[in-house]
Amino acid sequence: MFFFDLLPEWMFHTVFPIVRWLHIVGGTLIVGGTLFYEFVIPIALEDMKQEHQLAVFGRVRWVFAKVVWISVAILMFSGILSSLQYYRAYEIQYPLSKPWWVAHVILALLAMAIALRLTLSRRVPPISWMRVNLVLLFVVLFLASTARHVRISLREKQERQQLRWMRLPPAVSNSGLTMPTTRPAGEDK
Repeated sequence: MFFFDLLPEWMFHTVFPIVRWLHIVGGTLIVGGTLFYEFVIPIALEDMKQEHQLAVFGRVRWVFAKVVWISVAILMFSGILSSLQYYRAYEIQYPLSKPWWVAHVILALLAMAIALRLTLSRRVPPISWMRVNLVLLFVVLFLASTARHVRISLREKQERQQLRWMRLPPAVSNSGLTMPTTRPAGEDK
């Protein structure tokens, strides 16, 4: 029995949408921050002198490191809670979705480790590693959406099958209770 089974229904339906939202925000921060750091900043600094570029880049890197650390903390917290919530469902109800979820978790951990490693270094991270991590983050997003799509598709299929089995027998004919389509004799007006 999981802790979530003990939550009142209203709390369950409040906590998990917030957890899902936090997971989306954390993912948006790390992907958006990496995109900005990788593509916008170098173009914006192009026309500056070398010493000014390094000063601005150092400040941006310091802010980017904070964004990465906050994103990783949010993603780990919300990811663990979401995984605990869905683990039994992946095992029992949605086994076709489990490989997508496992790949999502493994590659997400790898991408977060690379992002943290790149922010810990005193040197400017090599652009090639930032680009590899960006591609990896996009793959992680794809795997997450695929796992969710498969889970929802399987749930809808199961619901359709249940409805098919639960169909009511044909309605009893009410022919004796139907209204006549013509007026009885003598009631013309």
